[in-house]
This record gives sequence, C-alpha cells and structure tokens, in this order.
Amino acid sequence: VLYHFIRKYLDEYVDMMTDDLFVQSELIEILEWDIPDSLKLSLLEFSSVPISIVGHSYSTSVCVYILENNLLQDDMRALYLSYNQRPSEIKKIIENNAKKHIDEIINSPTTVAPALKEYLLQADDVDFADKIDLVVALIPTLEKEDACRILAILSLNDYIKIFDSHSRPKFEANERNKKLLDAFQNRGWIFDYIEDDIRAGYYKIR
Repeated sequence: VLYHFIRKYLDEYVDMMTDDLFVQSELIEILEWDIPDSLKLSLLEFSSVPISIVGHSYSTSVCVYILENNLLQDDMRALYLSYNQRPSEIKKIIENNAKKHIDEIINSPTTVAPALKEYLLQADDVDFADKIDLVVALIPTLEKEDACRILAILSLNDYIKIFDSHSRPKFEANERNKKLLDAFQNRGWIFDYIEDDIRAGYYKIR
C-alpha cells in the first residue's frame, strides 16, 4: 500500500523529501522502478550509507552516483571481475579503486579481469614495486606467451631472454630481481639461480 501510494504521487514525494522524512528502505525500493533517473538521483542525495549495485539493473548514471557517493567496497570484488563488461564511466571508477587497493589485487589476482591487471601494469601512477609484486603474483597462472607480454609492458626484457635457449642473461643481485627469479624458479621456467663468481653482484641462472 505504501509503495503504491509513493508511486502514484512520486513527484510530490520527491519534492517534499527532507532528511527527517527520508527512509533508506524506500530509496532501495524506488531505485528498482522504471522511472526517470533524475528522480532517483534526487533521492540518492539524502542517503549517506553504502548501497550495492551488484545484481541490480541500475542505469549507468545511477551506478556512477552510487559508486562515487555510496560505495560498498565489497562490490568491487565483482566489479574487478566484470571490468570488461562495464561502460567507460564505471571502468574509470573501478580503475581508480583498484589503484588504491592494489594490495588486495596482488593477494588475489585470479579474481580480477585480465584487462584490469594490464591497466594497472601500464598505469603511470602505480608504484613500480607494486607492479613487480603483481607480476610475481601472476606468474603461477601464466603461460610463457602471456608472461612475455606482461614482462614487455614493464620493459623487463632480460626476463624475456630467459625463454631463449641461446641467451644467458644476468641480473643485478637485488630484492626485486630475487622476487622475480624465485617466481620463475617456482614456475619451473629456470632450474636455479646463483651469484655469479665472475661478475660480482649479479645472479646467473641455470
């Protein structure tokens, strides 16, 4: 009965809305209705709590407003995975969120769309150390061809040479290279690596 009344007098309902009259559950119901976005956006201005967009057929403009003002961070798990299917306005929000929460992506890279992972690897404002950690996290799931493409994005060309049986690249002995070589060893792409007894301060692979 209540929602029938609201729907019948919807314009008046929106016009008379105040902070004191606003009810979150009524907003959630109304967001599902086939009514102009302008009315939904007017009501959303009264809401200050997180709202999920996952599993709902909200319009792009409503989704953008919610993601910018009423974000439910748990939604990002599904949005990271469905990144490719989202319109450009929502992709941009997903990208910015992914950069802020890159540690979560590094810890669970298989739950993120490949295109979003490649975006992070190419983004100028993502720390290079985080990019290395993301590559290390990805290596267990990569085939050689995909690995070469990702390594090329970061200009890690000496690592691509590992796949050439005629090449024996050497790597400066530092924490970054140790992480990557450990990942290559665990993946079975190299047998081992040791400090070079001829060129001090460098690793050679076996």
